Amino acid sequence: MTPNDITSDVMSGVSHVHVALGRVEIIEAAKRIAKSLGLTVSVDGGTPLARKGLDVIKDVINNVDIWFMNSFEARELGHSENVVRAAENIASRVEVRELIVTLGSRGALLLRDGEVKYSDAFKVPPVDTTGAGDTFAAAYVVASVLDLDPIDKLIFANAAASLKVMRRGARSSPRLNEVIDFLESLGYAKLADEILNKLS
Repeated sequence: MTPNDITSDVMSGVSHVHVALGRVEIIEAAKRIAKSLGLTVSVDGGTPLARKGLDVIKDVINNVDIWFMNSFEARELGHSENVVRAAENIASRVEVRELIVTLGSRGALLLRDGEVKYSDAFKVPPVDTTGAGDTFAAAYVVASVLDLDPIDKLIFANAAASLKVMRRGARSSPRLNEVIDFLESLGYAKLADEILNKLS
């Protein structure tokens, strides 16, 4: 993919654009066109992007709606071993509506408007963690498009990622109905009903 592949035509009919690449020029092109069309944008920076350092990438990330990173990337960019402090350091230098840090088996945190929200991961027997971060991001974007409460977005995304890690293969993410059933089985029937109502 090159920046020339990203046009307003390919974004026709969508409400949110997610860029999961470590190439700055791809993120810049996607963000520019998406914002001109009034779309929300999320970025999964990835470790190669994090290694470039915040000074190099902050202009590219500025004004995206959601920025996903794992704890290694947060510590690298935020220059702190404390993940919350690292996220706060990043947020003080970059204008991002929501900064999400995935913490593997410890769940995920959200930094928004200077406030940190945290959601534990669901305790499941792991089989293969490949693709769990992508599954988390996809589920979080769905929850954002549905306009769920911030903590509910984290719970929904953690549920999807938990189901993923119980399956082998990078492309074995759960379907929506499986995430809904999983939430209901763990006492989150109200959240499951809210999601179904928003989709109907």
